[in-house]
Amino acid sequence: MKAVAGNKYLYLRKQWFYFRMRLPKRLGTREIRFGLQTQNLISAVKRVEQFKPYIQQLKQLVITSKSLDTSEVRPQLMLIKDAMLKQLQVSDVDALIAEMEQTYSNGAHAINVLGQTELFSDDNQFKEQLSYIAQATDNNIRTARLNEVIGSLSEEDKWPFMDALSSMVKVLVRLTDEVDNAGTQELARQLLLNKGFKDDTSSLAFRMLVSKITTSTNDLL
Repeated sequence: MKAVAGNKYLYLRKQWFYFRMRLPKRLGTREIRFGLQTQNLISAVKRVEQFKPYIQQLKQLVITSKSLDTSEVRPQLMLIKDAMLKQLQVSDVDALIAEMEQTYSNGAHAINVLGQTELFSDDNQFKEQLSYIAQATDNNIRTARLNEVIGSLSEEDKWPFMDALSSMVKVLVRLTDEVDNAGTQELARQLLLNKGFKDDTSSLAFRMLVSKITTSTNDLL
């Protein structure tokens, strides 16, 4: 693991960036270290910047630990680390949610006006794929078709397809009179994967994104 010049607490290992802060032994551990889940230097620097309040808390804990036992310091240290990890997860999905909000905002009025006919018009490059998914008779088939279509797309076509699919969500809701929970979760999973996030459906990032997609879909109704 190599330190990134000019960026305190930032390290690089196998093309992935890490946060690392050395601590005195009396805190019960010699360092706090975890991956920043990015290979992009600018993103990594921004994430470390977001840790400033927690870094200050750690520095204060180092000072107060001189008069405390390790057993008293350890729980405080773990609370700070957990807060940092939660902040990291929130930061991971913030940009994605902002992009989705813009997509929904831009598309909401158009979807309400144009409806199903225009969505499947010849101008839509994903007309056949969207029709194939929309014609599924139940959630399981729809999810299977969604996986099939996404797997057949090139990397550069996946995100534009997700945009088109987001627009189709309202049509699917009109057809089923309910939000397709399985489809919503699959959309969230694919959005995260497409942006380089880990495929972890128990993560805070995934739960936040599912909630946002569901809320945005309801806003379109």
